[in-house]
Amino acid sequence: MRKRLLLVETIMILGILIVCVEQISAQVPITVWGYVYMPDGSKAVGASVTVVAGGISKSTTTDSSGKYKVDLTVASVPVTVKVTAKKGEYKGSASKSGVEGVVQIDVHLKKPSPPPPPPKEKTTLTLQTPKDEYIVGDLVEVYGTIKPAMKVNIDIVITSPNGTKLKTSIQTMKNGSFSYEFRVDTIGVWKIYAIFAGNEKYKSSRSNTIKLRVKQLATIEISVLPAGPRQFTITGSINPPVAYVTVFIYVSLDGGKTWLLMCNTTTDKEGCFRIDLNTTVSGWLMFKATFPGTETLSYAETERPPMFKLVSEEEQRLKQEVEELTRELEAAKSRIEELEKNLKKANERAEELERKLKEAHNKTKELESLLEETKSEVTRLSNELEEANSEITRLNSEVILYRNLTFVLPILLLFIGVVIGYFLRKQGSRVHKDTETHN
Repeated sequence: MRKRLLLVETIMILGILIVCVEQISAQVPITVWGYVYMPDGSKAVGASVTVVAGGISKSTTTDSSGKYKVDLTVASVPVTVKVTAKKGEYKGSASKSGVEGVVQIDVHLKKPSPPPPPPKEKTTLTLQTPKDEYIVGDLVEVYGTIKPAMKVNIDIVITSPNGTKLKTSIQTMKNGSFSYEFRVDTIGVWKIYAIFAGNEKYKSSRSNTIKLRVKQLATIEISVLPAGPRQFTITGSINPPVAYVTVFIYVSLDGGKTWLLMCNTTTDKEGCFRIDLNTTVSGWLMFKATFPGTETLSYAETERPPMFKLVSEEEQRLKQEVEELTRELEAAKSRIEELEKNLKKANERAEELERKLKEAHNKTKELESLLEETKSEVTRLSNELEEANSEITRLNSEVILYRNLTFVLPILLLFIGVVIGYFLRKQGSRVHKDTETHN
C-alpha cells in the first residue's frame, strides 16, 4: 500500500515538472502582420485571417485598410509561419520560414478553382473468336465483353494481311456483350482488336489483339486397290497440288469409330502419293488420309473414307468352294427346272389320258347298258320266235289236218299267212323302233 502511494506521488511530481518546463520554454514572442489583397489588387476589408507558427494558431480579421496583425508566443525560433485568408468565395495563403521576431506576410486571394472531377472508373475490354484458323471465304464471328457492363459504342479494328484497316463502330448490349461478323477474303494473318474511347464516367480501354490465320481450302482424296493376298495399294492426291509434304494414313477396324495411324508417305512434285502395304489382318478395313496443312493451305482429311475387304487364304479357299458349290447349285436348279417342265408335261398328258379314259369308261357303260337291252330284246324275240314256231307247228298240223280240205285250205292258209305276216310286220316295226330308241 505504501509503495502504491509513493508511485502516485512520483507521477504527480513528474506531471508538475513537465508543465513547468513547458511554461518556461513557451516564452518566445513573434509578431506576424501584413495585407490581404483581392484578385483585382484591391485591399480585402474584413477578411478572416489565421496564422499558424510552431504548432500555435491564432485568427483575426483585416481592418478597413486590409491589414491584419497577430502576436504569438512560440517555444523556440526560428519558426515557419503560414498565413491563410478568406473572404467570401475567395481564398489565399502564404508562408515564410526562418521567422524570428516580427515578420510581414501578405496574402493574395484567388477564386478557388473548381473541384476536380471524380476519378473515372477503369474499363476492361476483351475480344475472342471461336477459332484462330479460317478458310478464304469463311464468315468470322468476333465477340467479347466490356466491364463494367454497359451499353456503349466501341470500335472494331480489322487489319487484313495486306495492311488495309477496316474500322467499324458497334454498340454493346446492356450486359456489356457484343459481337461482329465479317468475311475473310485474303490469305494471310488478320489482326483484330476493339477500342472503347471512354466517356465522362469511364476510362478508355483497348482489347487484346486477335491474330487469325486465313488459308486456302485443301482437299485430299485416296483410293484402295488390291495387290495380292493381304496386300493393297493406296493412291491419292492433294488439291491444290503441293509437293513433297507428309501425308498420314490411318486405318479403322470398327467402321470409323476409332482410327489407328498406319504409316505416312510423301507427295511427289504433282501432289500425288502412292504406297504399297501388307497386313496380317483381314476383313473390312476403312482408310483415310490427313494432310496437316501449310502456311497457306488448310488442314485436310479424307471426307469419304473408302472401305476395303482383305480376304485371308482360308477365306479365299472357302470363297472358291462357295463359288464351286454355287455353280453346282445353279446347275442343279437348271436340272430341277427342266425336270419340273417335264413333270408338268407328264401331268398334263396324264390328265388328258385320265379325261379320255373317263370318257371311254362312260362310253363303255353306255354300250354295256345298250348290250343288256339288246340281249333282253333278243331274248324276248327269241321267246316270241319260239312261240311263233310253236304256232307254225300247230298250224302245220292243222294244215296237214285240213290238207284234204282243198276248198278250205287255201283260204285258211291265206288267212294264216296274212295273220302271220301282219304279226311279223308289227313285231319288226316294234323292234325297229326299240333299236332306234336305244341308239
